[in-house]
Amino acid sequence: MKILRHVLVLGAVVCCWLSLPLVKAYGQVLAPTSYLFVEVKDTEGKSVTDASITVSDANEKQINVGISHYDKRFDVRFPIRPDHHYNVLISSAGYLPSEHVFFAED
Repeated sequence: MKILRHVLVLGAVVCCWLSLPLVKAYGQVLAPTSYLFVEVKDTEGKSVTDASITVSDANEKQINVGISHYDKRFDVRFPIRPDHHYNVLISSAGYLPSEHVFFAED
């Protein structure tokens, strides 16, 4: 009986070991992500509060909209799409609007 049990266990181990190359494991691949950190300051270097920050893609589709706060930065995270550029528009009462264009690379 012991010999039969050993043969069955050994056979099961060999079958599992032989079937390992048949199993394909795929790792989780995350999409490339871009991060944008914005600090809004005036010409004297003082933080500007309540500035509207709009990030949009080349098709004018808004990705993110936010408001700047005193001594805090505005963080935006979005997937990289190297086929186009991104626009960042910053506006606040009493200041001229500022628009910046950048290209994300992966």
